[in-house]
Amino acid sequence: MDLLQVMADALEGAGIENVFPARPDGRAHPERTVLAFGAPGRRTGYYDGDDITPLRVTCVAVRVAEGDAMAAAQACEHTLRRADLASRDGSYRLVSAETTAPRPLPWDESGRFAWAFDTEIEIISNRF
Repeated sequence: MDLLQVMADALEGAGIENVFPARPDGRAHPERTVLAFGAPGRRTGYYDGDDITPLRVTCVAVRVAEGDAMAAAQACEHTLRRADLASRDGSYRLVSAETTAPRPLPWDESGRFAWAFDTEIEIISNRF
């Protein structure tokens, strides 16, 4: 499934730098935006082989200054709320995508500030 890469490409297309669909080395990338899957919701199967699966993707913006982290998270949320998140390789069909408001996270162990938001997504995949 190419969902994280589609989301990363949308953010990079909006001018957001250092976007990763997996956690990078914090020493090499002190300021970064990371996309990560949460635990998927319960899958609903249908007689034709289609499955609807709710997913949660968390976007975390890590910056040296708190204002920069907040602004980056807001820019990411604004971008993903309006982005076309359709699969480029046909691995899923998008049903819906909704974002939550960005919020600060507790202290980052690296001494940087982190703001995050979730994108709640429903996709259809076919078992056959």
